[in-house]
Amino acid sequence: MLAVGDGDLWMMSTPRGRHGFFYETWAGGDEDWLRMSVTAMDCERISPGFLDKERRNMPASWFAQEYMCEFTADGTEMYDRQLITDALDESYGELKIPERR
Repeated sequence: MLAVGDGDLWMMSTPRGRHGFFYETWAGGDEDWLRMSVTAMDCERISPGFLDKERRNMPASWFAQEYMCEFTADGTEMYDRQLITDALDESYGELKIPERR
């Protein structure tokens, strides 16, 4: 549909972990995308009292994800994604594993 009508794709979502199409698009750095982030603190219709109550009643990472538009670890990872990404070094090329005899 986008190709035929030269349309635009709008993605609006609450972040849910550091994976998937939404995260990859947001974090990927592609200049074709306009990125806007609006936190709950930026919304006049959400009272500070409500946000304080929510902050007290949920884990900090969940609050950051739900109300602060942060891509946090979702708790299913063995290791933090950024830790793994930082450990990768593309300059080594392909890993050669010797055959077993």
